Amino acid sequence: MSLFFTSRAKVFPWLMLATCLFAAGCGGDQPKQKPEAKTEEKVDKASDEPANAQPAVDETPPPRALDLTQNSFMAVDLVESFDNDPEGLLNALGGRTIEISGALTDCGHQLDEETDGGQLIRLGDPFVMFSSGLKCLTKAEKPWADFYRGDLVVVTGRLSEYELVLFDSEVELVGEPSIVTIAAADLATEFSFDADRAFEAYDGWPIKVTGEVLNIAINEQGAANVLLAGNDDIRISCVCSAFEFHRVRDAAPGDQFTAVGAFGDFFASDDAGQGGMIEIYSCTPISIER
Repeated sequence: MSLFFTSRAKVFPWLMLATCLFAAGCGGDQPKQKPEAKTEEKVDKASDEPANAQPAVDETPPPRALDLTQNSFMAVDLVESFDNDPEGLLNALGGRTIEISGALTDCGHQLDEETDGGQLIRLGDPFVMFSSGLKCLTKAEKPWADFYRGDLVVVTGRLSEYELVLFDSEVELVGEPSIVTIAAADLATEFSFDADRAFEAYDGWPIKVTGEVLNIAINEQGAANVLLAGNDDIRISCVCSAFEFHRVRDAAPGDQFTAVGAFGDFFASDDAGQGGMIEIYSCTPISIER
């Protein structure tokens, strides 16, 4: 046997004896302490509630039922009714000519068609971004020339039997038009005369502008920037998305170009001789004349 194990065997009994003496001296003879009583009281949750408590009641009002025997509806009510019971609404109204009042959430052309005609507008909740709403295919070839998002309108058309779509729709504006119609040269003159006042007047408004094309640039995705002549100091930039490619691809310098879009920004002339620029975003072309 090794020296290590021999030594450990001799030492081990002494360690046990020392441990027992230490325990006795450190409290082995002391009486056990009585544990302190806990001061927390058990809470009976059931006792906090009245004996006759009633279950919570859902106070959300039920959707308002439409009178489907009528022919005139608010757009938001019609869309809500369709969301709740699409089959019931289409069974009652499908194939009928109805009149819808509401705010435009969109006004443009169908993205899968390059030809004009049968274009679309949407009505729904103007406070909901990208609201699907009620789709209306219009008789007018270019409804965006006269109507813009947020306009209050009355639309008359034939409701589809299969989806929430109005066909052969005729649109009537309620109140004043929101689109500001102006020539590019006049718009530039206003900004040259008093840029701050002009910016405040046009900021946030849709603009229908007509001017002579100076240049057109189309990127790889098909988005276009049509530059219009204004005056000696200021030009107008009409920014069109790739969805408008087939409507701007044939434009050329010297053409008269008309489009509608949202006023974007104004950049004044700089000391390096760079002319000022008025930017109009999300433009939808209306016409190109040579």
